[in-house]
Amino acid sequence: MNFSEKLQILRKEKKYSQEELAEMLDVTRQSVSKWESGQTYPEMDKLLAICKIFNCTLEELTNDEIKEVSSEKKNGFKSIIDSILDLVSKSYNMFTHMSFGELVRCIFLMVIVGIILGLLYIPLNAFQYSIYDIIYSFGSVKVAEVLSKIINFLLDAAYFVGYVLLFIYIFKIGFLDKYELVMVESKKDKEEPKEEISYEKKQIKEEKIIREYNTPNFAFFDTLGKISIFFIKIFLIFFAMPFVFTLFGLFGGLVLDIYLILSGVKYFSFLIIIIFSIILNILFIVFVFNFIFNRKQNFRLLLTMLIVSIAGLGIGSGFLLLDLHNTKVINGIPSEIKQINNTYEYTYEEDMFFDYWNGIEYVVDNSLKNRIHISINSYENINKIRIEQQASGYHIYDYHIDIDNFMNFIDLIINNLKERKIYDFNYNDNTKLIITTSEKVIDNLRKNLNDYYKDQHYVQERYNYYENEIDSLYNQINDLEYQIDELEEKNNQLTNEKEELQRQIEEYKDKIKSLIE
Repeated sequence: MNFSEKLQILRKEKKYSQEELAEMLDVTRQSVSKWESGQTYPEMDKLLAICKIFNCTLEELTNDEIKEVSSEKKNGFKSIIDSILDLVSKSYNMFTHMSFGELVRCIFLMVIVGIILGLLYIPLNAFQYSIYDIIYSFGSVKVAEVLSKIINFLLDAAYFVGYVLLFIYIFKIGFLDKYELVMVESKKDKEEPKEEISYEKKQIKEEKIIREYNTPNFAFFDTLGKISIFFIKIFLIFFAMPFVFTLFGLFGGLVLDIYLILSGVKYFSFLIIIIFSIILNILFIVFVFNFIFNRKQNFRLLLTMLIVSIAGLGIGSGFLLLDLHNTKVINGIPSEIKQINNTYEYTYEEDMFFDYWNGIEYVVDNSLKNRIHISINSYENINKIRIEQQASGYHIYDYHIDIDNFMNFIDLIINNLKERKIYDFNYNDNTKLIITTSEKVIDNLRKNLNDYYKDQHYVQERYNYYENEIDSLYNQINDLEYQIDELEEKNNQLTNEKEELQRQIEEYKDKIKSLIE
């Protein structure tokens, strides 16, 4: 049955006249008459409008192999089965007619869609972890465990169903509907006289993509898909923000690396890695931008640049390994840096103590009695030592020097890199505070320092720390109780299985007795 015959049948089923149908479609009655007589073929927008009016699919209306088409809605389980079979059939036909390049593009896009949909589970999973605590605050542990299990199961089931439906929806509007439109336009071009095929019609064939469902069976996909895509776009905006900041950082790194190369540091591997990392970031940002604002994606270009970027990163990593292999790591301090030993002498007084951020090493020398000898290292052009007295205590500060000397230190590092040298020395181990005095004074200094730490500010900090630790331990207890309940449930199940086996044994024993008797 061809299109003209189907159109007549559908119009008569709805009891529409040609004039009424023409008015609905915003065309003349003569146009409808020509369609029904097979003289002309309607434009694609009119075909879609006809599908909406008669509540049928585009394939049912235009495929000559489908003998019957009904405007009655299908309901129930059969409707769902028909929809699934229709989707599978269309997908098979589309894949068999695709070129290799189109097939690769389709798979590449759907893999990315699957990853993006999978990322949506992260906030859901975070919410699931908080459900137990929310319910527990209003009830007992048992109630919280049971309700949280039920709610988490329902959320997981809803996510799985939504994932599948949304994946199908995106696949359908992105590929199946476009394929169906191209097939219909190709059929139409073959049936129409060549003189009637205009440039505008060819453009419709090449560029027009169906963006709405005409099949009642997929009406649910339409609403769900639009809502889900909106939230995906919002999620992608936040997800892409770190890539934007990373891009600025990479451009800063590019400028710095160019400066180092011009200064004589010939590590070109970093330049290669930074350039291709910039390209990779731009690719992702462009992809997200086009998706959010519904712009056409040039997948061939994106895929090509992705492959080039990955290859470039691989090449840069290889050169980096060679650069590191040719770089000498020296344990120690560069000869250009002078280590300064700062020494101070004090006499012990009541409540005296010394405080330093990098730890204190006490050395016993009873010959010093109440005298205190302090030694601490610093590095010329890097840091200086300052001691400040506050009440009975002395606070030792290690602060970096002005920007001019700091730039001299940077120049020193650059000069070493030119010679492919890296000095590895532990700054903290070489700047410890060493206090030498008698054993009695050391005991007093330690006691006074501990007393200082027991002031209100320190106590408050420790109080907060222990409160957090207590909360953490409570959470661990809840987890253990949850595991205990699961083990008890499993134990009950195994006990029931054991009793069932014993019952069977007794039954078989009775049968043996009956045989003997």
